[in-house]
Amino acid sequence: MKNKLLSLILGFTLILTGCGVTSTDKSYNEEAYMQNSTAASDETVSEEPGVTSDSAPKSGMLNNKSNPQSNTQRKLVKNSSMNLETKEFDEGMTYLLNLIEENGGYIQSQNTNGNSLYNKNDRFCRSATIIARIPSENLETTQNKISDKFNITYKNDFIDDITDSYYDTEAHLNTLKAQEKKLLELLDKAEELSDVIELEKALAQCRGDIDAFTGRLKRMDNQVAFSTITINLAEVIEYQDSYNAPLTFGEKIKRSFSVSGRHLQNFFSGMLFFIIEDLPLLLIQLVIFGAIILLVVWIIKKIRKSFAGKAPKTYGSAPVNYAEQFKKEVKDNKDIKENTKDKKE
Repeated sequence: MKNKLLSLILGFTLILTGCGVTSTDKSYNEEAYMQNSTAASDETVSEEPGVTSDSAPKSGMLNNKSNPQSNTQRKLVKNSSMNLETKEFDEGMTYLLNLIEENGGYIQSQNTNGNSLYNKNDRFCRSATIIARIPSENLETTQNKISDKFNITYKNDFIDDITDSYYDTEAHLNTLKAQEKKLLELLDKAEELSDVIELEKALAQCRGDIDAFTGRLKRMDNQVAFSTITINLAEVIEYQDSYNAPLTFGEKIKRSFSVSGRHLQNFFSGMLFFIIEDLPLLLIQLVIFGAIILLVVWIIKKIRKSFAGKAPKTYGSAPVNYAEQFKKEVKDNKDIKENTKDKKE
């Protein structure tokens, strides 16, 4: 009996080597796979702890009893991105949030850029970004309602086909559950403690793989059932027309003059605002700075004047001025010569 049990364990160990291996053969017959996996999928939903037909995903991808044809459907992940313009920002934000909720969706993230407290009296165009999850069957309806309300400047719909990955994961999950059932049968028949320990180790590993593949399937079901839509909303004064015909040469020149005039207007208006708002303060600063400079100049002149009215003090012998001394010697020699000449006469 023991040898027979060990043989069964050895044979089953060879089976377990395929538990974590991903299938790379994509040429399987889908109809044959459907016949083999339908029964196992039914057993998966009924045996999994805490999972019932009510708690299964609404898309019916794991609940084959409620939708026998679910495995023949393509598993498509639909996402969308839209850039919108509005003249009524607050009203537009309220409309978008209500629209997402009405269509069974929810907000995944949201941020708004707008006026600061410092510039609350000035006009700044606001913008917002909303990332929402919406049931896939309501995505097109939501987009149509958005198109009726806002000016769309950009729209991008992209689809990711995960059919092959989904059915590969589901096939591995069914195989693992069948192996789990066999391990439980062997564990009931085991008599030796060593056999029980080995079987429990194999069972724990198999159940860990089952949990991993089950979580992966649930994530795929959620991606298929709910589409992600990214909405960028911008507040504008005038809507831009993205369907205009190309401008002619004359129209481009006219637009350039218009842009140049608008820049000049902004420049002079900015200078006027500067004069009105900041010039008084600047004048006060210039007066204070000028007063400080005048005070410094007055002090310097006062000091120079006080030193100019006093004779310099000498300490000890005065320094020798050789130029004056030379002039004096020349004059003395000249006087001596004149005196000698007078005496001779």
